[in-house]
Amino acid sequence: LYFTRISAPAYSAVNLSRVLESAVWGMATPDGITIVTEFGDEDVELRADHEQLVRVFANLAENAQEAMPEGGALTIGVKTMGPLVEVTFADTGTGMSPEELERVFDPLYTTKIKGTGLGLAVCQQIIAKHNGRLDVYSQAGVGTTFTVILPLKAGDTATNS
Repeated sequence: LYFTRISAPAYSAVNLSRVLESAVWGMATPDGITIVTEFGDEDVELRADHEQLVRVFANLAENAQEAMPEGGALTIGVKTMGPLVEVTFADTGTGMSPEELERVFDPLYTTKIKGTGLGLAVCQQIIAKHNGRLDVYSQAGVGTTFTVILPLKAGDTATNS
């Protein structure tokens, strides 16, 4: 039910570093997992819904940590590209098979024992409501990278390029 009730973003000026800090540093990091940040020198401001982005980034960080049961590194990167910003969550975890990769955003699809299969589907919906994109690249045994591409200005679109 909650999947169908994602509200429209309440746009305001958002500092991306603060959103990421709220999302990632608020959660416990398991032993053996290192979080590396590659934010660059520039402070990125965008028009977005702070709470919705915290929800997306917290989900991506939690999934990355769960994909590294033996430990590893989660690298969070921020890069501006003209009118867009790209935020990456790259883990050194178990990765996904091509079959899992095809279904990763499907509502109710999960590989977790206690998962609902809604986390990534909701993330994709939130990013879509921000006129952005959520992409994934994964290689079994190597790791997974989720890339969020958002327009810096509300109303702009992150087109498929």
